[in-house]
Amino acid sequence: MALQFARGHESWLRLIEYGCRTGAFRCPAPGQAAALILFAWEGLRMCGAVMDTTAAMRGAVADQIEALLGVHPHG
Repeated sequence: MALQFARGHESWLRLIEYGCRTGAFRCPAPGQAAALILFAWEGLRMCGAVMDTTAAMRGAVADQIEALLGVHPHG
């Protein structure tokens, strides 16, 4: 399980660091953000395996991830 977490964390971390380099994200703590995103997203997936999740629930998680990453709406 620890290896699976480490792989997932590293993938998210690389993506977040890339986003920070390109200016897409403004995230002061990419490592912490990667862990939070991994747990939130996996938690949502596990929840969806035992009960229905709504578009509003999934959207709320996505909105919080965007806020964590410092993503600003376009337009």
